[in-house]
Amino acid sequence: MKVLILLKKTMRVFYVFEELFKIQKLRRAGLRYINIIPFVRENDIIPIENYLNIKIVLPNSITTDFKNLSLIFVSPTKEGGSLTTRIESAISNDKKQEGIILDFNYAQEGDLYFLQIDKYLEESHNNTKFIFEQLIADNYKKVMRGKENKQYIISNPIAVKIYQDEALFFAENENLNVCGTGETSQEAIADLHLHILHFYKYYREIDKEQLVGEAVRLKELYHNLLIEGK
Repeated sequence: MKVLILLKKTMRVFYVFEELFKIQKLRRAGLRYINIIPFVRENDIIPIENYLNIKIVLPNSITTDFKNLSLIFVSPTKEGGSLTTRIESAISNDKKQEGIILDFNYAQEGDLYFLQIDKYLEESHNNTKFIFEQLIADNYKKVMRGKENKQYIISNPIAVKIYQDEALFFAENENLNVCGTGETSQEAIADLHLHILHFYKYYREIDKEQLVGEAVRLKELYHNLLIEGK
């Protein structure tokens, strides 16, 4: 819904631009969508299956336990466009938080008409949305959508640093090594809440022997962070 509202606002700007400069043809039209999924390593390995529906098949002599990940593939679409998908592991500048980058870049190229740009953008949105939803693992979809029947009470106040970088707001707790993002500060806080809940459950379930370095400290922090309501 938020993307559709953004597209409508963008179209109003495009139409003003067309009136001013009398543009009729385009060579390229598309949409790029980037999402970052925070993750915690298990035995120094990225637990891809916890977050994504991808299966990489390699010869038996090559392990599919990855310390880092970088995939790029380009797929044709039924509308005649192309969708470039990039899946890559990354780490924050302070080396405290790792994440999986999902980068989708859809484009129509060729002899395009400016007055049909709304159709091109709708195709872009539909294709990027479809592949995103197909790639995300079911358990992580519940985290993203906030589907949780239980209620939780925090054992101690959680300090939140809120700041804005260009068009995005960030809500961060450095001690818990977690950050939420959104188009408004309220959305960023809501996203932070979902990720805190995700990591609370994750660290309570995972065996300490599977963790190394910073993850061991975080398991101790998250263990008593929340109290389940009745």
